[in-house]
This record gives sequence, C-alpha cells and structure tokens, in this order.
Amino acid sequence: ARRAGVRCVVCTNFTWDHIYAEYVETQGRRFRVLCEEIANDYAKADLLLRLPGYTPMPAFRRVEDVPLVVRMARTPRDVIRAQYGISQDKKVVIYNFGGQPSSWSLKESFLPTGWVCLVCTALSMPQLPPNFIKPPADVYTPDLID
Repeated sequence: ARRAGVRCVVCTNFTWDHIYAEYVETQGRRFRVLCEEIANDYAKADLLLRLPGYTPMPAFRRVEDVPLVVRMARTPRDVIRAQYGISQDKKVVIYNFGGQPSSWSLKESFLPTGWVCLVCTALSMPQLPPNFIKPPADVYTPDLID
C-alpha cells in the first residue's frame, strides 16, 4: 500500500503473529523470525480497526476500537429454512470454511438429534449425511445466519 501511495487499514480481532507465537514456543525458536516478519508487516499499517474479542496486537501504532461489522440478511429466516427443507423445530449450525482441502468426512453422528449443519465451502463435497446441507458456493451467508 505504501509503495502505491495509499493508506493501509486493517480490520480484525486477531493477528497471525499472535496465533503462531505459541507454535514458536512449542516447536522451537527457528520459527520466531516468521512471527517477527508478520508483526513487522502489521506495523506498516496506518490504522487498526480493532473488533471486539481481540487478542493482543502490539504491532499496530494506531488503533481504533469499533463494534462488530456485519452484513444484514436479505431473505427472511422462514424462507431460507423452507428453501433448504429445515423445519422450524430444528437447530442450525453453520460450518463455514474456505477452500482448504481436507481428508475428513462428515458423519450423521457428529450432530445431536434435532440439529442440522449448513456446510459453507467452495469445495466440492462427497455425499453428505442427511443432517448436513451444502448451500451453493455463492450463497449470501448473512441470510443463513439470521
């Protein structure tokens, strides 16, 4: 951002240098340089918009606390439930992960009776158990959370 002449603003409640710090302690100091490089990169930001529930983030020079930032649902809850065949008495959990490949498989027994899981991912998934539903990759996630 600096080379392009624009300001850099980070909006988060955690940093990877903090996440990896314990790994450094348990796996040896040879990874310390990685955490230092990450912290140095964060220090180049002009501003941190710090979200609630934050971890220590000492690398940032200028910090402003902000409330949670959310997108509002566009589709009513009952319409979404009907679209995915989820009755009103069911509890819903959302499993949202990126495009990381995985070798695991989901099993019906992973959820308590009366629960349904919406699996949000761009990955193609093998046959899912009946209590797991995969919405389309381009689903508007706030509609699922409402």
